[in-house]
Amino acid sequence: MSGSEENKLNKKLLVLEINEIPWRLIDRFKNHPKLSNIKKFFEGSKTYTTVITDVKRDLDEAKLVRGKSREGKDIVIDSGELSPWITWPTFHRGISSNEHQIKFLGQDISTFKGKAIWQDFIDRGYNIGVCGSLQSWPPLYPGNNGFYVPDTFAHDERCIPNYLEIFQRFNLDQVQKNGLVVRQKELLSKEFFQLIFLLPRLGITFSTLIQSFTQLLMELTNKNHLARRTTFQCILFWDIFKSLYSVQDPPAFSSFFTNHVASLMHRYWHDIFPEDFKDFKVIRKSEHLSAILFGLEILDNIFKDAMSFLEKNPDITLVFATSMGQDTIQYSSYEGFSAELENINKLFKIIGINPNDYKPLLAMVPQVAIEVKDPIIRKQINKALNSCFTSSGKRLFSVDEMGNSVSITIHNPTYDDATSEVFTYNLGNNKSKTIEWNLAGIKMHKLDVATAYHTPEGILAIYGKGINPDDSRKKIDLTECKSILLELAFSQ
Repeated sequence: MSGSEENKLNKKLLVLEINEIPWRLIDRFKNHPKLSNIKKFFEGSKTYTTVITDVKRDLDEAKLVRGKSREGKDIVIDSGELSPWITWPTFHRGISSNEHQIKFLGQDISTFKGKAIWQDFIDRGYNIGVCGSLQSWPPLYPGNNGFYVPDTFAHDERCIPNYLEIFQRFNLDQVQKNGLVVRQKELLSKEFFQLIFLLPRLGITFSTLIQSFTQLLMELTNKNHLARRTTFQCILFWDIFKSLYSVQDPPAFSSFFTNHVASLMHRYWHDIFPEDFKDFKVIRKSEHLSAILFGLEILDNIFKDAMSFLEKNPDITLVFATSMGQDTIQYSSYEGFSAELENINKLFKIIGINPNDYKPLLAMVPQVAIEVKDPIIRKQINKALNSCFTSSGKRLFSVDEMGNSVSITIHNPTYDDATSEVFTYNLGNNKSKTIEWNLAGIKMHKLDVATAYHTPEGILAIYGKGINPDDSRKKIDLTECKSILLELAFSQ
């Protein structure tokens, strides 16, 4: 085949990146009367089970998640390796995490290896449309009729087209303010009022506005309805995506990422699969199951819209991917508290780091990301944070460094450590000082234990013209997905 024939586009891909949904959840709900489009999609799809095979199993206790599976087996997982900001680059780049070297949110992009799939389309002369795919910052020129909206942990608000930047600024502001818990008061910011006047141009529909205001009213009457708040990021972004996506002449490659179901599963898995928790005390609430169903109804509407695109333009092929999954976990060491490094400036003032020596970046709790250009300062930060211990003598932080970027993870304390309200900073030469949590910008949240955790098995499903339905769910390595999609797009 000649070079020009290799680059001839056969199918235009629309990839729905629905983070961490496992087959078990699909099978539990696909026959639900409100989820008919999910059922239709999977009945007409060629299906795979993706598997991550390069997860490290080291014994560094600071990074491990420990618990029991639904079968009662011990779970020991390196939470640093089996994380969405690592697994999605594996999906996009077609190489293992050991090869692409992407380790954490906020990482210096000069340390990234390999090529994301959308870059392959650009290199072959085709336009792209990226919306929220993890580790997609900074935006690339997407070609005529293309668009590029980086993920919600981007270093800045830059988007293409640039009129989206005010929405992205609002989005990044909300991510920064609502780290571990959703706060009612944080929604009403300066960016929120600026955004109101831009809603029609963004493509935000009247139906979405009604849903949003109804949600706010529900929150005022019952705080349990805050559980639904995170799903509205997906609703808003899907409206924006639809306004950018030309069904008649779509980009050769498009992606849309959402985490809305994954975040609900982590917290409320026990409400979906109560049979897994007969010997494990968890509080079940009707609002929790309602929130899960609400999240799945949003997904069902996305399928409805996306499959209607294919009816109007059969050149589009719809792809559903999750990068990995979730399943039951019963934590063996969780004692009711989660720690959040809410104000890194306070902590760094205590350990003697000048505010001009670092730049805070966005990351997902319990991680905090910063940019530090001076290697001497990075070494000083690393040494200081590794000298912080809880009252019982456990290390409080772990630190990862790649290029100019530093990722700081604060570990969940035991009940006694959390309620002691202090930690110890070892100064060397047998000297130390005791520091209160709040003075160091650390906040302890009393939270219900999460009941689901990441698993290496995920979903890849392909739907469209010429795709023969196949529910065999053949196992493939996650690194194979990129080549499958490229072959789908360019094979003759």
